[in-house]
Amino acid sequence: MKRGSIVAARCLVAAVLLAVSGCAAIGKSYSKEDLMEKLSGEWKNTEYDLSTSPARRIVDLQGNFRQYGKTYEDMNERSGIITIAKAWSESGGLIWFRDKIYYYDSDATVYELSKLDLNKMDWTLIWSEEKFPSEWDAVEYPSYFYRK
Repeated sequence: MKRGSIVAARCLVAAVLLAVSGCAAIGKSYSKEDLMEKLSGEWKNTEYDLSTSPARRIVDLQGNFRQYGKTYEDMNERSGIITIAKAWSESGGLIWFRDKIYYYDSDATVYELSKLDLNKMDWTLIWSEEKFPSEWDAVEYPSYFYRK
């Protein structure tokens, strides 16, 4: 009887861990200034050169933001400002953050939930035009991937 209870408890814990693993649980607070230092620079995904997804992002320390349709040219630029709303860290060099991007050309705001892997310098994000995504769901929300 005790063995059955232990097995059932382990199954329950495993199910909860699987359900929570898709969520962006908030961990230790991470400095917005430190995050902007990590984000500043050029981010690319050459696979997007053949699609309509933005292939290159350039961010400076003040949050000025430029986005291009191709990694190899400066055409189809969109510009705006990125504002970090909240940033937090997890073990293993993973930084999560919520940011808003205001695009100057369209007067539109986009809400992003991002994760930045400091070990690989990978930036993965999901976005919405309505509100911050509350959990990591790349099926419900459009997603992008960039590497520095």
